[in-house]
Amino acid sequence: MAQLKQISISHLKEHIIACVSEKKATDIREYDVQKHTWLTDYVMVIGVSNVIHCKAMVTALIDIFGLLSETERDQLEINHINQSGTTDSGWVILDLGPLVIHCIDSQSRTFYKLDDLLEKQGTVYHY
Repeated sequence: MAQLKQISISHLKEHIIACVSEKKATDIREYDVQKHTWLTDYVMVIGVSNVIHCKAMVTALIDIFGLLSETERDQLEINHINQSGTTDSGWVILDLGPLVIHCIDSQSRTFYKLDDLLEKQGTVYHY
């Protein structure tokens, strides 16, 4: 994968969607929540099929962020990645500041009704 150049949050999201689609993510959704919260601008929910798939997805996403130069991180206002949860749990949250990514298995996604909550708060994009 080539070094990312002149990047916006839209370009980063497109790159993420392409990457996770290639890794066979399911039910990819993006929520624009910037009018509803000061915590973040966008939330992505990415479906994974099992803990191995979750680990592969999180690793691929962290690799994408590793391609960003310091200048690009500053431009996107990404200081560092905060990770919550473990891949063994089937639900990992990557917080980049302007973008929060949930890698979540279908059982947890259904139980916690994450999409229902987010659909009430923002504009939804399905991929």
